[in-house]
Amino acid sequence: MRRVFICALVLLSGLSLVNDLFAQCGGVGQGYPNSNNAGFEFLLCFEQNATLTDTDPGYNDIFLASTGDSAFITITCRAFPLYIKQIALPPGGSISYRITNDINPVILTSEFVDTKAVLVTSTSAIICYGMNHKMFTADAFLALPKNTASTDYRVMAYTNTPGAGPGDETQSQFCVAAFTDGTDVTITPAAQTIGGSLAGKPLHFRLDSGQCVQIQGDALRSKEDMTSSLVSSTKPVVVFGGHVCAEVPVSYIPPGQTSSSCDHLCEMLPPTSSWGEGFVATNFAPRLTGDIVRVQALNDNTTVTLDGTPWGTALKAGEYRDTLIQQPIAIATSGPAQVGEFAHTAFDQSATNGDPFFAIVPPVNQTYTDFTFFSSQDPVYVIQNVIVVAEVSAKGRIVLDGQTLPAASFTDLATQLGGMTYSIATISVTPGAHHITTKNDSQHGFTILAYGFGLFDSYGYTAGALLRPLRGAKITSNDHAGIVRPSTQKFSATLANILNTRVYLDSTQVDVLNSKKYQVKVDENLAMDVSHLEVGESTPIHFNVTPDNTESLHLRVRVFTHSAQWMDFEPSEVYLSIPPVSTSGVQTIHSSAILAVYPNPARDVETFFISMPERGDLQLVVYDDLGRVVQEIVNQEMAQGSYAMKMETDRLAAGHYYYMLHSGKLGLNERGSMVVVR
Repeated sequence: MRRVFICALVLLSGLSLVNDLFAQCGGVGQGYPNSNNAGFEFLLCFEQNATLTDTDPGYNDIFLASTGDSAFITITCRAFPLYIKQIALPPGGSISYRITNDINPVILTSEFVDTKAVLVTSTSAIICYGMNHKMFTADAFLALPKNTASTDYRVMAYTNTPGAGPGDETQSQFCVAAFTDGTDVTITPAAQTIGGSLAGKPLHFRLDSGQCVQIQGDALRSKEDMTSSLVSSTKPVVVFGGHVCAEVPVSYIPPGQTSSSCDHLCEMLPPTSSWGEGFVATNFAPRLTGDIVRVQALNDNTTVTLDGTPWGTALKAGEYRDTLIQQPIAIATSGPAQVGEFAHTAFDQSATNGDPFFAIVPPVNQTYTDFTFFSSQDPVYVIQNVIVVAEVSAKGRIVLDGQTLPAASFTDLATQLGGMTYSIATISVTPGAHHITTKNDSQHGFTILAYGFGLFDSYGYTAGALLRPLRGAKITSNDHAGIVRPSTQKFSATLANILNTRVYLDSTQVDVLNSKKYQVKVDENLAMDVSHLEVGESTPIHFNVTPDNTESLHLRVRVFTHSAQWMDFEPSEVYLSIPPVSTSGVQTIHSSAILAVYPNPARDVETFFISMPERGDLQLVVYDDLGRVVQEIVNQEMAQGSYAMKMETDRLAAGHYYYMLHSGKLGLNERGSMVVVR
């Protein structure tokens, strides 16, 4: 901890005489000179919108604003080598540039390296937003600058529409783009892709600067959703999530209508390092019937409360849950989460009800004091608003376009978040650029979300939030060495830097959650043995179990880190379940591909731990006691290795069930039993 203290003194002193100590700390501000959405370099992806033919009238706009100094902006796209657009902005100036007057940047491929990412660079800090509009289907997004990019993302998108067939562009999708040559990207889709890649099977791409890859769900598979897909990379990337043209909720038909309507969804996603634990959201006025909020967990065992009331069972890593909200609501999570809001499919055909859009709800601990944002200048959007969320002390101190917003415009929430009371206001705005500030200090700023409605069109986006990293690393572990190689009682995890700056390692904490009989120790002293991780770098962490684990172990592993600029990172954590070995050092079920079924009896979740000695086909099906199929857990070719496959049991009736495991190549035909209790 001595090194941490020295770095803290450096940051507090601000003295130029300690450059050698700055070097030890990685350089103050490295990677994060600004932590809001202002920056010098941006990558924009205009995902597929509505039709492959691209014959519908449409446009793509880029909104740009300088934040202080004059800015000389250059826009390029690798797909169009001769294209270059240069724009000069005076201090405080702004412009809406229609890029489709010069090139067509819409990405129409899936699972191929594409070159249609749009690169925006500037000589001084600017704000950048994008609008993807086609006839009757549109959405907008906030562009996040390079200095806030990361190597770790969880996708939020939306669900395929049932009954889609050839020619129906109704698929869930997301897109990844790279700033730097030689960026290796691993994408693990949460659903089967349009190219036939299976859910859970990693895809690997190498991207150079300005290249991108769009991943789309298989439109022929109903209710597939790319939400929870994993994106990891060796160098910082940006990720966009959404849908070609979604119904929200799926298959909703307004009263008095015979069919639903869809709209394009897109949003640039924040990295997992900046996810928060408290959020304030509200329905999109002037509609009163409500909109959909989606909460997604970063780690296992994440509990969620809505206005202080527990909401369902704990979420697992990547799991999400939706609800309809009709008024302001406080959302609290026990661990990092990502919250998105989806405008509900039009409840009727009046001009006040637009079709769906998608926006990320900023965490309340990521407030800032100064934002520039845009409302569309397209006359189709007859209603345009901005939602402002602030701690109550900011009421009467927030200034929009030179006018103080009345305190009476804000509604206080009854439920506190992090011991603080928040207020929310929905303010009508005119087309064009807007500037919003607060007289409060930086610790009591605000966040904003902008949106607009037309008769058949809508858009919404996170218009401003702080993007400071709250965590510096990610822990993963698929190694159950204690059961696959039972002669040892060891297992390991991998710790990876997820920021675009050096991350320093301080300590590791391991908590055994289900037994007092065992001790788990870490081989490495991270602070001394490893010290730090550079951008894209990772390191193994090795654990020892004493004595031999004759029962399953449930662990929480936490790693404490910091960076040169941020000394107060939250710990990175992961929950691990380690199945048992026998006291003789032989696998608990040594003749079977099923190593363990835990817990058994089960209440909410059953996990099947499986070892594949070599690549082969694998089918695992659960039946009830009458022989009816309850769930097919897996039916695909699997690579050699160990797997933990989870099955939700919280909706099953109490009783006895059995599972059948089959592999023709491996000659497996096995049956076992499990019990569900209430």
